[in-house]
Amino acid sequence: MALTCGLMLIAGASGASTISATTPTITRDVASAVLQQHLSPAAQRSLLHAATDLALTNYPHRGQGESQCQTYGQCVYGDRSSSTTVALFGDSHAAMWLPALDPAAKELHLRLVVTWLGACPTAAVAPIEPAFGNPAFCNGFRKHADAEIIKGHPQFLILAEKTAHIPNGIPAHPWYSPIEITNGLITTIHTFQRAGITVGVLEDTPLFPKPVPTCLSQHSMAIRSCSVNFNDYISTGPRSAERTAAVATGAAYLSTHQWLCTSTCPAVINNIVAYTDEDHISYSYAATLHAPLAIELKRAMSRLRSAERVTH
Repeated sequence: MALTCGLMLIAGASGASTISATTPTITRDVASAVLQQHLSPAAQRSLLHAATDLALTNYPHRGQGESQCQTYGQCVYGDRSSSTTVALFGDSHAAMWLPALDPAAKELHLRLVVTWLGACPTAAVAPIEPAFGNPAFCNGFRKHADAEIIKGHPQFLILAEKTAHIPNGIPAHPWYSPIEITNGLITTIHTFQRAGITVGVLEDTPLFPKPVPTCLSQHSMAIRSCSVNFNDYISTGPRSAERTAAVATGAAYLSTHQWLCTSTCPAVINNIVAYTDEDHISYSYAATLHAPLAIELKRAMSRLRSAERVTH
């Protein structure tokens, strides 16, 4: 497996990061949220705009319109003057993390280049989406994006995508299975590793049976009924496929479930509606996760940097 030499994190002017270890606080917030039964006044205010509380509201891709961020270098965030580049590649489940990743990259002095297209995962599978009509669309995008990212050669690449309910066009078994997601991700990860790019995989979110804002509107006095079990196979199996692919390839695995779930995944966390629909993190909640995500990113990059020293 090829690893990029010279991967480094750049400290601030004082020589140290200003990030505080907030993950334990967030974990406590999640544990408390699991026990809540009624929408608080603050959560009710959050619910008013939850369905439109999207990352793209605040990250409109610099006027690129419907093209989203299909070309490498089109959408650049974080510390744009940094010589250390982290790339984010995926579908809308990559873009939804921008409210956390952009400030995290600024804090770590990393240039963040984002390439994404909705409904097109990075795993080498061929989703059948009504909007596209055939698998060639996503296949073509992924191959083009792979080549563009390899040409840009970031020091670290994060893959993030929807893993559950990826349509395969087969009526009897309409979704790609976890093993198919695993194998598709392994293929993609190896493509970048052979080009000498260090890869990490960002854990996907749980899947809810209906849009979270809709459920909360219907059950404002019994919001626990809008939660899902963390071990629900419908989303846990595909999410586990990401970890399996990361382990099989030696890629870093950036865990997110600790900010979203205990044994239960609540719909409201710290009085914020945490999802805009069945599976996308809301802008408001993602924005509260920039510090712990920066810690997770720094840990992943540092681990791989240590591996490089052993390799070289």
